[in-house]
Amino acid sequence: MAETEEVLSERYLQISRNLMNTFPKYHPPVRLYIWDEALGRVELFHEAERRMKPEKQQDAVATCLEGNLYLKRDDYRVYAEHLSKHLGLVLTEDDLDDRDVAEIFYRALTERLRGFHEQPTRDNIEALRGDLGILSEYLWTNPCRIGFLARTLDREYSLETHTVNCVFIGLGLRVMYAGRDLERLELNSLALGLAVHDIGMLRVPDFIKDKPSVLMHSDRQTMKKHPDTGMNMLSRLQVKDPVVEECVLGHHERINGSGYPGRLKGDQVGFYARICGLADAFCAAIGERPHREGRDVEEAARQFYDDPAFDSRQTALLVQLIERRNEDCPLPFVPRQKSE
Repeated sequence: MAETEEVLSERYLQISRNLMNTFPKYHPPVRLYIWDEALGRVELFHEAERRMKPEKQQDAVATCLEGNLYLKRDDYRVYAEHLSKHLGLVLTEDDLDDRDVAEIFYRALTERLRGFHEQPTRDNIEALRGDLGILSEYLWTNPCRIGFLARTLDREYSLETHTVNCVFIGLGLRVMYAGRDLERLELNSLALGLAVHDIGMLRVPDFIKDKPSVLMHSDRQTMKKHPDTGMNMLSRLQVKDPVVEECVLGHHERINGSGYPGRLKGDQVGFYARICGLADAFCAAIGERPHREGRDVEEAARQFYDDPAFDSRQTALLVQLIERRNEDCPLPFVPRQKSE
């Protein structure tokens, strides 16, 4: 039986009651399988998207409660798509692999941000805040998961992709900086700040953002207005979080005074602005752009190490995060237990 359980774990995921409750009642989005004790093997129970008769649906629920209802790991993409719309389940489904969950978060946040960018409304930013709160809880429970997030970075040219990359890297930097002193509510605020730091870019004309060549001086001046534009948008959205505001207004400030819009220097550049600015610059370096290719991830991290424009401790942590992202835990401390 031990060998059978190992095969089951490798090929199938057990469906919990919580997960079952998120499926459309008579149209499950994935193929359902059951463990047949008599035959000693897994059998197909129902095809995906086909209407399930009420009697069979009742059997599926009963089988699920017995712990004998499964989905095939080959159906992962459909499963991930479904979970991305029900992110809260990643906090309760113990059978999920952290690698899979990182991709689910990436997919969910990309879609959530796309909707927010199309319609930057109060309702949409609150929905975004909710998803980011789940991500923050996920990291607060086990900070080692930042390594899995750092593996999922994408190079696609889009504001959504760049933003999700920034969220993952910025939170990773904060987790590494904080050690065991990480505060959950602070993480929530920083996550939202990272997610909307470039909100002012929504008001920059596409012909400037998508220009397939180096920007002219007038174009750069237009781009440099986006932090102030972003602050105005935050005000209309009634977001009054100092961490979020610092990220939006200060992510292009540099500690050597070379940034904008305020030409701030040294300690005038806030802690969260420094994190957001480094995450933004790094993710811009690795992302594809119309006028250039993205840089190698590790090379891009190392290029900031001796850059006087950025906080030296944070750049060192960035290099450590990227170089150790494939380890089980890029951090030197033990994860929190769920009971804390």
